[in-house]
Amino acid sequence: MRGPFDRLGLSRRTRIALDWIFTIAGAVGIVIVVKFYVVNPYRIPSSSMEPTLHCARPGPGCEARFSDRVLADRLIYHFRDPKRGEIVVFNTPPEAKQRCGEGGVFVKRIIGLPGDVWSEKNGFVYIDGKPTAATTTRRGRSRSGPAATS
Repeated sequence: MRGPFDRLGLSRRTRIALDWIFTIAGAVGIVIVVKFYVVNPYRIPSSSMEPTLHCARPGPGCEARFSDRVLADRLIYHFRDPKRGEIVVFNTPPEAKQRCGEGGVFVKRIIGLPGDVWSEKNGFVYIDGKPTAATTTRRGRSRSGPAATS
């Protein structure tokens, strides 16, 4: 079986070296395209997602020895809008960066959508006056739980 470099009249060692170089370059190119345009890994930066996703100690409120990691799909929201309950990754909004003095990446669960009115009463989250499955703890962390009944 003849390869694409056989017709160039190169030595066997040179053909093998070129074959490896192009294979490795192609693999690196595919990884770069996937990382920048399809999916990107993120580490959980703070305890705001505990206990669903863990951040690493010694951070305040972190319960695990190691941070969880999530893979964020970069393409999906080009085809559809975000839905309630999904975990999203986004850069710190400018106002939050200015108020808190820190930048970086936020990893958060969507509880409200545009036009929704949310409230929290007695540890339960309400959307447009209706209870949801999301509850909060005294420390302000969200967790899954039974829906409140009214």
